[in-house]
Amino acid sequence: MCLILEERVASVDHSEDDDNEEEDEKKENGGVNPDRCKMFELTHVHDNEKPDEPNSKAIALMKDKIDKMKTTKRASQLPEVLNDFEINEVYVAVLGKETRGGV
Repeated sequence: MCLILEERVASVDHSEDDDNEEEDEKKENGGVNPDRCKMFELTHVHDNEKPDEPNSKAIALMKDKIDKMKTTKRASQLPEVLNDFEINEVYVAVLGKETRGGV
């Protein structure tokens, strides 16, 4: 009886640790899953926060296109928030289609 109770307590404590890890991850990125453009930026920037030459051009171009889309939406009195489809269009326009079938 005591052994079963200890196993249940251990499993409860483990699930609380997972919840804390998820909360920490959400705090790091503002509670929002990164889109493809942000993920590209996060994975192609060095520790000194500077990407290498070809990646810096792509990141700058993506940011520029996203800013233009937001400005266009603002001018037509729409909310500035871009949906995933619009972000994916920017990603494909800058880097091209996925060639390996993965995201």
